[in-house]
Amino acid sequence: MNFTHLEKTNFHCSFLECHKQAWTHNSEWTSYQHNPRPNNAFILICSDMKMKFYLPNEKSFVAQKGDLVFVPKGQCYSVAFFNTSNQFDSYTVNFLLHDPFGYEIVLNEEMQIFKNAFDNILFFVVEELFKAYLCRENNQIKLLSLFYSFLDTVLSLISHDSRYYYPIKKGVELLINEWNENTKLEYYAKQCDMDKSYFYKLFKLWSGVSPNQYRNQLRVTAAKDLLLNTNLSVCEIAPKIGFDDPYYFSRLFKKETGLSPANYRKRNLL
Repeated sequence: MNFTHLEKTNFHCSFLECHKQAWTHNSEWTSYQHNPRPNNAFILICSDMKMKFYLPNEKSFVAQKGDLVFVPKGQCYSVAFFNTSNQFDSYTVNFLLHDPFGYEIVLNEEMQIFKNAFDNILFFVVEELFKAYLCRENNQIKLLSLFYSFLDTVLSLISHDSRYYYPIKKGVELLINEWNENTKLEYYAKQCDMDKSYFYKLFKLWSGVSPNQYRNQLRVTAAKDLLLNTNLSVCEIAPKIGFDDPYYFSRLFKKETGLSPANYRKRNLL
């Protein structure tokens, strides 16, 4: 089954793992060199490391920071690691999917690499998925809901039409790197050598939302992390994510999540 068909398919997840990894420089992973992989996996590379995959047909390819690698069930391979951080390099999400009749859904039969698929939203979603996986015995529903959110984000990113993305690539990358700053959005349009209205049009065709909505989504996702993993108050969190007015931040947060920041913290820390 092609990834694009998955969005219109009724399925459920029967197996799920999420691991956060730090690899060793010049090491090699050979567990699946002769033993087929027992599940599907997405590997998101988050550090400046490089991973070189070796396949049985003598083919190989290199993945690096920002790349998303899909490895199908049954794939044999080994992988070597270079320039690792020794702290945190990648996430791996292992999973199996089945249709309503219990038959396993076979996704793409070959390993694929989606270059430059890294997105702050994808990073924050998989980070929340990892945290839920650590606490999976307490809340399986939350774990599964975050997996489906992760999968939806992945499908959205890899299906974006490059005709719309590449003309605004420089502006998008700058906006993602400066998500907590209040740079005027016209600046990003100028970096792409286009006027504001055309930049906005291509951005919405690519992402489905305006540049400002996209930036606010990044900020709300970061706020969720700060609410659950620090003791900072709403007034302290607001300027850290780019809002001078904590009341405006609270209204936006509630609009995006359905809960005020205080209620979100209270509900998710119970």
